[in-house]
Amino acid sequence: MTEPVADTSISLNNDAVLLHMNGQEQDAIRMYQRAIESDANNASAHNNLGFLLAQTGDHEQAIAHYRTALDLDPERATACANLGASQAALGDVSGGLNLLERAVAIDPESLTAWDNLGRLALLAERFDTAERAFREALTLDEPSAERLVALGGLIATRGRLPEAHDLLVQAVTIEPGSAQAWSQLGVIRFARQDLGSATDALEAALRLDPENLSARRHLVLTLMARGRSVEAEAHLRRLIEAAPEDATALTDLALLYLERNEGQAAIAILKRAQEADPANERSGYYLALSQEIFGDQSAGVEGLTAIAHENGSYAQKARDHLAAKGKAS
Repeated sequence: MTEPVADTSISLNNDAVLLHMNGQEQDAIRMYQRAIESDANNASAHNNLGFLLAQTGDHEQAIAHYRTALDLDPERATACANLGASQAALGDVSGGLNLLERAVAIDPESLTAWDNLGRLALLAERFDTAERAFREALTLDEPSAERLVALGGLIATRGRLPEAHDLLVQAVTIEPGSAQAWSQLGVIRFARQDLGSATDALEAALRLDPENLSARRHLVLTLMARGRSVEAEAHLRRLIEAAPEDATALTDLALLYLERNEGQAAIAILKRAQEADPANERSGYYLALSQEIFGDQSAGVEGLTAIAHENGSYAQKARDHLAAKGKAS
């Protein structure tokens, strides 16, 4: 007896899922295509093939299959969520958000849809939507460090540091091996001026992930605030070693030299920072200031005068310095 077409297609789709899960992408694609050839109305196969194509970066073909899946089954929340993610990946963030909102309306229990909605809303700076989505995701599954970090970071940017701190403490309790959770916790503790605990958290992040540049950068700031300049300098050098044209790190290192009255060394580093990023107003200001104090005074005054005529955050500093020296233009 011949197996019904629909049953054959379902069987092929299931085989493709197994191949997909085993990392056999090309074989899985071919198997999904066979499932669709067997039954063009197999919405699940269209959605699954779209998801795999999106994973390979082919979002345009993925979108075509997601749309077919939704034409066949308009209430398929996963296809709606996947379509939203692919549209966003191709630059249509607004359209992607609308589709993800539709997906969670179709299936309020879809953890993936809420997660994707939260991440995309955060990218689009729709913070209320992002917070709602992350909170819904946390109610649907056991709390994970990844979701707690995402929500904690979002809440921190909204100025609710004590609440964010509690979420990050929960994250490192759940997953002590999460470098990202320790890093974010350290950043929040630094923002709260809890410098000792911030140092501990950021050092924990770097033990777990020595390449975490954000954790190292914030550790530098924390150590500098604590007056531990020797340790800060060592971490700055690690940052510069990893990113030789990092104007921020170069400028921070130069400021340490200035604190030690090593003006010529500071000037040399600030010139490197300006070469790396000529538009960096901070390094430009400190270069001009260093030149005015330690080196070529005329060049320094000229540089400060140019900055004073700009509208950036260092313009007033330059004006104030020139006025104090009686050189205001």
